Amino acid sequence: MEAILKWLMANFTNSVLPWLSLVVAVGFPLLLEYLKRPRIDIVPMSGGVGDEEGFRFLHVQVYNRPRIRLPLRWLTILPLSGSLVRLRYFRSGEPLFRDVIGIWTDRPRPVVNNQYDSERAAEAQLLDLPAKDQPYLVPVAIKLKGQETAYGFHAESYRYDNLCDPELQLPAKSQVELSVRVEGGGPKQREFRFMIENFGLDLQSFVIQKKK
Repeated sequence: MEAILKWLMANFTNSVLPWLSLVVAVGFPLLLEYLKRPRIDIVPMSGGVGDEEGFRFLHVQVYNRPRIRLPLRWLTILPLSGSLVRLRYFRSGEPLFRDVIGIWTDRPRPVVNNQYDSERAAEAQLLDLPAKDQPYLVPVAIKLKGQETAYGFHAESYRYDNLCDPELQLPAKSQVELSVRVEGGGPKQREFRFMIENFGLDLQSFVIQKKK
């Protein structure tokens, strides 16, 4: 070991330093490119929306966050272009129904003259996600006051006056596992898992939380 250290010290300038410089010259730009890649983070929105109107929407919040916040705040994080959000609902490990594509609240609702519009629906499903500290919201479930059954949510929910697609029923008095993954023109993003609790008639008991 001592001999190796002596050799390194004696040959550092002529032998080790050039290789070290090469590693830095090649590796640092690659590291920066990696750190600039979009990284999606998804968290549940606390509480619900719409209670005063007689229904409750549950949402997830989608962020395009930098991988290292400090000391690289100057680094420009790339957007995730053409992003859609895939929603999968499970009970006891089994899918409740087919995968659905969620909609972004940042996009116009898929309705024209109070009628569902498939072209607007396709637009509502896609969004470019620049990196920012404010979330993009995706509604994932809805429940009406006085009803035990809740429903998953997607663009076609707007076909129905009460916004409840009968094919996306979430059973009463149960927990439903929700898988959320953002897909888009960039590196593959990880899947996030949540639990939707639907107990009783009270809208306040209809909640979403991160799976433990």
